[in-house]
Order: sequence, then structure tokens, then C-alpha cells
Amino acid sequence: YHGLFVYTSFLSKEIAKHKDCPTTLQSLQHLVSLHRTYLRYVYKWAVLPGLVGTLSFVWCILTRDTYYASYTLLFVPALSAPFKKILKLKSYGGLVLCGGLTNLWNLGFFLVLSYSAYNYEHTTTTTTTMI
Repeated sequence: YHGLFVYTSFLSKEIAKHKDCPTTLQSLQHLVSLHRTYLRYVYKWAVLPGLVGTLSFVWCILTRDTYYASYTLLFVPALSAPFKKILKLKSYGGLVLCGGLTNLWNLGFFLVLSYSAYNYEHTTTTTTTMI
């Protein structure tokens, strides 16, 4: 899915280059429209494995003893989508925040996971050593 964004940048560059040529610009805009349709189609298929992964992670955290604390569930990547929609509706954050939110959210998720795992290891090691 993410590999397709390379073509988005190529198309944007060509549009900027040919902005003074209406015929070429119209063709490029049509191509961008087709590209967006294709991106939406691929995204719809990418959602299913993401949902399965998220539900599996939630199930493991709630039913198993893991390195990760329950508060890590607040940062699962799937929760970035509703948050992004709220930001777009409020017109807050612009392209930087709304466009990059998924990457920022994933970074936060992995930082929280790392912190949780470190604390689990540190607590387990300290407790074991004291006994």
C-alpha cells in the first residue's frame, strides 16, 4: 500500500512541471483521479489484515500475561483513524498533522510498547533479584 505513494509524488511533480499546458494538465489530473481510486481500493484490502492484527493484539493484552501493560491499548494504530477524522472535521493540524498522523501515531505506539516492555523487564528483574 505505502509503495503506491511514490507514484503520487511522481504525478505531483509532473503536474507542477506542466501547469502551463492545459491539455497535459488535464490528462495528468485524470491520471491522478484514477490513481486515487486505486489507492482507495488497495487501502480497503489493507484494512482487513490491520483489523485482524489489532484485534489479536487487544485479545492478547486482555487475556494473557505479556510484556505490555493494558494502557498500551490506547495507542493501537487503528485508533489513529477516528482521531484523524476528528482533526480533519475541525480543520486542525493541516497537512502536517492530518497527513502525518499515522506515522506519528505509530511512533508513539512503539515508544509506549518499548516503555512498557522495559518496565516489565525492569520490574521482573528487580523482584526476582530481591527474593
